[in-house]
Amino acid sequence: SAILVTHLVRLTRVSPGFTADGVLTFEITAKDPSKETVDRLQFHKRFLTTLEGIPGVTNAALASSVPLSGCCFSTTLYPEGRSASPDTVQRVSFRAVSQGFFSTLQIPIRAGRLLDARDVRDDPLAIVINESAARTYWPGQNAVEAYARLGGPEGTRVQIVGIVGDVRNDGPGKPTVPEVYLLSAVVA
Repeated sequence: SAILVTHLVRLTRVSPGFTADGVLTFEITAKDPSKETVDRLQFHKRFLTTLEGIPGVTNAALASSVPLSGCCFSTTLYPEGRSASPDTVQRVSFRAVSQGFFSTLQIPIRAGRLLDARDVRDDPLAIVINESAARTYWPGQNAVEAYARLGGPEGTRVQIVGIVGDVRNDGPGKPTVPEVYLLSAVVA
């Protein structure tokens, strides 16, 4: 039991990369996932507005998954202008979020900007990446405004609009996985 307690104490000292104080999470499931995108977007907007109207709630956000829950939906990322070697391809976490996600969890922005209403476009798709993705795919460079492809060398074209701090996205005891964030409105 001493080993377990020691391990738990060490885990409490690991920074998750976001502020968890006062954060409440819960899961919702859509009744009809095939519903029109416009209907879902209107539902998301009404839902967030209702949550933010509850006394004591200062921010609300939607996300396809929450940090620390274990990793994730995943894809691959191929920076444009470089040859895609199968040896260097690795898993990239993929998280769809609403505009208020970063401010709600107080995830710091490191460069560029956060996702907002102007990013509801699909060519190129606007994304934010974490510091791990920036270091992995654009070492020693500024990745803001760089282009890449998601899912394969000929996949969806994306443009990085911002870089945020790393969040423990594969559990508290594991290294952060490179991560891509895009607006839930785009994939809704």
